[in-house]
Amino acid sequence: MSLDYRTFVDDLADMTVTGVDKYYDAPPHQIATLPAMFPRLPSGGNSVSAFSGTAGLDAVSVELVIVIESIRQASSTTNFQLGLDLIDALTAALKTKAAANNEVDNWEFRLEVETIGDAPFWLLVAEVNASG
Repeated sequence: MSLDYRTFVDDLADMTVTGVDKYYDAPPHQIATLPAMFPRLPSGGNSVSAFSGTAGLDAVSVELVIVIESIRQASSTTNFQLGLDLIDALTAALKTKAAANNEVDNWEFRLEVETIGDAPFWLLVAEVNASG
């Protein structure tokens, strides 16, 4: 099986995650409705066997980003609780996706701060890895 980057990114971006109110197909320039989810450009690769000259499994990594709240809102306790709820919801959605397509291998979460438009936001970032 060969992974297609566009298809994999689109499949992940089309997931419904409980608690997310707005979905984007690509990183937005401005955000008004929160929480919002979007994918970043993927990374990946493949290796060729030195002995047979054949390609191995494609490996793809996509970051799914959920924008939680503006840092300027000064509601870190609320954001912490919402972040935990979103991790649980995104985990459930990824488990469903993994069971449906046998491509998703694993994922990891981290918290980031990033400026979108002119405001800094709390982001929950899931790095989703697949092979096929």
